Amino acid sequence: MEIERRFLVAEVPDGFKMLANKLIQQYYVETPEGDYRLREETNLLGDQSVQYWKTVKRGQGLVREESNLQLSSPEFKDLTTGLSGKWLRKVRTVYGYLDFRLEVDTFLDFQLRVVEVEFDSVERAVSFQVPAWFGLEITDQQDYNNYSLWKQLND
Repeated sequence: MEIERRFLVAEVPDGFKMLANKLIQQYYVETPEGDYRLREETNLLGDQSVQYWKTVKRGQGLVREESNLQLSSPEFKDLTTGLSGKWLRKVRTVYGYLDFRLEVDTFLDFQLRVVEVEFDSVERAVSFQVPAWFGLEITDQQDYNNYSLWKQLND
């Protein structure tokens, strides 16, 4: 299960420790059995290593079911060969904040920056004290989810 809240954000204030920085490219495959996401993550800090993932998410809003499968490079190439259309591209910068991880996604094809905060329980998510620099909460707004943005790129 994934429990997360999402907010628009203009910029991240100075003083936060950067934990990770990745270029992410993702594509959604629509099938009669259900949709899934293919993702390539390139580490922008240090070794430039690349990881590949296949992810299935079910549900919407605060709590969703999520399953991730790490793929080898050949498996990823097999699944992506022949795909047409654009890939959703973003830079994800992860910061430490109190005992949370803030994942800030800067979308490269949109003028959009989103911060996601994941939680280990619904109670913790609901009681989270939202920092003043966070903007509008978009957790329940489908227009801002990654699948909707990918669809906009490919319409």
